[in-house]
Amino acid sequence: MKRVLCAILAVAMLLALTACDTGSGSQSNPVDDPEYFNARTAVGDYSDGITLPNLDDAKVSVMMSIDWNYLETNNDPDDPFAQYQATLIWRDVYSDMEGDVTVVTISDEQQTDYLATQTASGTAPDIIPCNYDLTYPKWNAAGLTASIDQYAAYLQLDAKDPTDPEKDLYSHEMMSQFFQWGGESHGAITLSQPNRDYIVYNKTKFEQAGQKNPLELWQEGQWTWTQFVKTAKAMTNDKDFGFTGWGLFPYFAPYSMLKLDEENHVSLEIDDPKYMRFMTEVYNLYQTVGAARNTNDDLQLWSTLFPAGTDAMIITSMSGYKRVSDAARKQEGDTFGIAPLPVFDPNGETTPITPVSLWAYSLSSAAKNPIGACAYIRLETLVSRNITKALKGTTWSDTNLTDEEKEMLEAVEEYPMVVELARGVGDCYSTIDTYIVPPIYYGQTDSSVQAVFDAQKPTLQAAVDEFNEMVDETAAEIEAEREKAAEKAAAAE
Repeated sequence: MKRVLCAILAVAMLLALTACDTGSGSQSNPVDDPEYFNARTAVGDYSDGITLPNLDDAKVSVMMSIDWNYLETNNDPDDPFAQYQATLIWRDVYSDMEGDVTVVTISDEQQTDYLATQTASGTAPDIIPCNYDLTYPKWNAAGLTASIDQYAAYLQLDAKDPTDPEKDLYSHEMMSQFFQWGGESHGAITLSQPNRDYIVYNKTKFEQAGQKNPLELWQEGQWTWTQFVKTAKAMTNDKDFGFTGWGLFPYFAPYSMLKLDEENHVSLEIDDPKYMRFMTEVYNLYQTVGAARNTNDDLQLWSTLFPAGTDAMIITSMSGYKRVSDAARKQEGDTFGIAPLPVFDPNGETTPITPVSLWAYSLSSAAKNPIGACAYIRLETLVSRNITKALKGTTWSDTNLTDEEKEMLEAVEEYPMVVELARGVGDCYSTIDTYIVPPIYYGQTDSSVQAVFDAQKPTLQAAVDEFNEMVDETAAEIEAEREKAAEKAAAAE
């Protein structure tokens, strides 16, 4: 993959960079015109206060793993998809020029190969997904994404949220930390908050056991990893465990296994004392304390067993908490609560560091209509803000969380975040899941946690080295093409 991508993408990347430098191209309303964004008024649901520019081309393509039929069929009027509503608005506003937002449906497994091929031929979709689970940073290293900073004006990247003028329209705080490549942003984060992990606990079990639950312990300032282990042990008996699920797997740590530097190179961090201390504590929870479920099949089925009353705590997202609570209500079973992750005090931390999953929109490096793509991303972002404003006080969280839990969520927004790059660098994720996870989490092992990681270090390092070689080779190919283009231009003059 490395050599194929380096060979076929250099010219496409060069053309994309040239397009960025030319700015507005043939657009009839240059973006530096103060009225650029006010040419057309959006109409329809959730279009309040939204205006759009005139465009020479209003046909935009978006690559997704779902199709338009899914969006149309599953759009819930009580919790609508911003993408669905924005597409309807777009089609109406640009109906005079047959404007459309086409969803190019490619399965997650096939997206990289498809995008590489289409980029090489100059026919890639305009907008592509950007996330830590599947695309980042491997698409950046392969030259498949464009810097959105060079299109900042067309995105209104520095605009304020019209529904809350004290906030930015895009999340600059998160964009300064995540989806960076070579010091530039390669993903427009349109969501106001990341998808954080939390402790979800069986409130009924804690009441029956006479134990303080995680939210109570957090409110008292006692919710540390040390206390979490004690609580998990107290909630473990011959039938139930104090903790279950995969929320403590190696790629959900408060410290990253892989880190990306300013030179776009990745480093393997499993020898970092902080990371290894965390993994040692997790190993002890499973192998020594015995307070976490370690039967493979049951652990993988936590999303079914936990709502039915098995085990005391899991780690999941807010959407996972909703699924657990709704499933339990249908079964007329136990009640559940939500709390922050514990502070990892063995390393001297004073606040939780919460793993998050992030999603953004990227521009394809070979986008045929990058200006139109920017206009659409801006529209969907504005629509999502209007939806949030319209739903305020009526969402599942608004109506199902207690006042104490809502206060907790506000506090958690200030906690530091961490994301893991393992899925986006070679076969690192597969190596972890195949060779590191089983001996630590499934059954008993005679190996130490250090031995488990040391055995896979050469394989992980080889994947990191190959990734870094691809970065350097792609950069060299692009620079060579730039020099050729400059020489050709000079000769023509």
